[in-house]
Amino acid sequence: MVIIDASVAVKWYVAETQHAQAREILAADDELLAAPDSIFTEVANTLRRKVTEGTVTREQAFEALEDLPRCFSLLVPSRASWRAAFDLALNLGHPFPDCVYLACATMNDARLVTDDRKFLEKAAANGHKSRIVLLADWKPRMAGGENAS
Repeated sequence: MVIIDASVAVKWYVAETQHAQAREILAADDELLAAPDSIFTEVANTLRRKVTEGTVTREQAFEALEDLPRCFSLLVPSRASWRAAFDLALNLGHPFPDCVYLACATMNDARLVTDDRKFLEKAAANGHKSRIVLLADWKPRMAGGENAS
């Protein structure tokens, strides 16, 4: 199972850096994609900003929001990870919403794929290196079931 954060999910719909890599994850038929249900709020907020900037149209953003739930095999109630996420946020000195994804990955014995290098560095430096991978470093599963990264 792979937990996807909003920084990756937005790239499924917006042609920006790492767009192709993000689409590879979406197309990988051997990966169970999951996310905390809070991903919808974060993606919607990012798409709102991109509409305001003129990067995407209102209709493109709305279509992305309509499609997003279909991309996941599992949506985890974010409330289930709040305590762990809050502890992570305090320990890492990092925003709570991002830590919800890492807590979700930990609770589900999964890896988190993010495009947030600062978050990855903080998490890795605090004992979570095996739980988080940068989008640029993500590789599809290999025959043995392990990720190549």
